[in-house]
Amino acid sequence: DDHVFTINIKDASVDAVKLATLNTKTKGVITVDSTTVTGTIGGIEDIYDTDKTGLAGLGNEAINVTGNITVAQANALSGYSTGVAKASFAKAALSTFDGLITSTDNYSIEIDDTSVNASALAALDAKTIGTVTATDVTLITGALSDVKSLYESNVVGGITGLGNENVTLTDEGAVQASDLNYVNSNTQGALVANKITTLKGSISEIKLAYKGFSDGTLTGLGNENITISDIAPSSSDVADIKALTTGTVTVSLSSSSVTASVLKTLDVDSTEVINAAGITSITGAAADVKTVLESDGISGLGDEAVTLTDTSLTVAALTTLDSKTDGTINASTVGTLTGSVE
Repeated sequence: DDHVFTINIKDASVDAVKLATLNTKTKGVITVDSTTVTGTIGGIEDIYDTDKTGLAGLGNEAINVTGNITVAQANALSGYSTGVAKASFAKAALSTFDGLITSTDNYSIEIDDTSVNASALAALDAKTIGTVTATDVTLITGALSDVKSLYESNVVGGITGLGNENVTLTDEGAVQASDLNYVNSNTQGALVANKITTLKGSISEIKLAYKGFSDGTLTGLGNENITISDIAPSSSDVADIKALTTGTVTVSLSSSSVTASVLKTLDVDSTEVINAAGITSITGAAADVKTVLESDGISGLGDEAVTLTDTSLTVAALTTLDSKTDGTINASTVGTLTGSVE
């Protein structure tokens, strides 16, 4: 006989196979109020797909799958409920998961590749909130930005198993020294950066990168251009950096405020043009300010505010400074002003 029972499941967690079995025993509606459904992928597929008729209330609960699933099953699983699905895959090659759709589901994935492309592994990591285990990897190849993202994920647990593999960077342009240092500090393997053409960063960041080069953990440096971006690097620091490469070293001031004397000294000691476009304020004696504003070795000046430290000044000197910048000139320390106004 066909029994027609109206059933309401109140369990916090319900087993998919048992629910499917119960569904075969009545022609009535079974309403599921459970917040979690568990079971093998076969049982899950029964209640959400093949034998879902007669079941109500499903669609917003968490789904916990026991046993491994395939990529196709995972993609279907993501559409069964708005809740988080939790499942695992058998260990496989990275390419096996190319077809996995991106979701907020919690998948445990382990790859068996020994060599991986950084962007491909990063793409897989982005497809799940679960963990990607990459213990077998001995070589990572790719752009510095992708490689860095892998180690950042490895730190927070999105990826596990990294830390002793070799890394070969494919970047052929400019990279930040801080990014290079981050990668170098997160693997015990060798880091090869022989294609980069420009290294950018602060004095300390650049020196740290070359320390790795000196120590042998980072290879490929020594002929690239360097762009120093720092608050007010000393001439000795700039000289130290120049000794590290056969490439061209340029200085770009990262501070918005600088003293004229520091900028003047840096200009005298540097054979390259100093980029001071970020400077909005210069403080110092009028003579020093005039020198830096007129220097061909400094670029980017002409609209910054000037704060003078002189206590006495000629009208001619003040007039000259005023013609050199579109910014305001603060001469409040000047107690004596000599000369005539033309």
